[in-house]
Amino acid sequence: ALDGILASCSYGFMDQSFTNTAYIMGCFAAAYVFPLMVISVCYYFIVKAVVAHERAMKEQAKKMNVASLKSNADADKQSVEIKIAKVAMMNVTLWIFAWTPFAVVCIMGVLGDQTKLTPLVSALPILFAKTSCVYNP
Repeated sequence: ALDGILASCSYGFMDQSFTNTAYIMGCFAAAYVFPLMVISVCYYFIVKAVVAHERAMKEQAKKMNVASLKSNADADKQSVEIKIAKVAMMNVTLWIFAWTPFAVVCIMGVLGDQTKLTPLVSALPILFAKTSCVYNP
């Protein structure tokens, strides 16, 4: 269906029939909840692996009686694990900011009060979500 300002296509979230509601809820689970869980779990394990590697490097350096195994330890004030954690959190945050408003509009359309969904209110989250591939690769 066309979105509120008739600029692009989107889910037909203004139709509250059973089949459309089931479709929107299925898409919500499969295209929002499941990817959010996968993204969160993957980044959790990436950060966890980096922290474990940094810890192993520090223990190895301690065994060798050196301050660090890195040749430029003083140049890098911020550890690699902190940098990776920041990137991971930024990616997850951008994904949530891009897709949550669109998910909320779709759920409101089929389960909530449709009078609050003006054309502009329904179109902006759709356009913002569609541009997410530009700022969150």
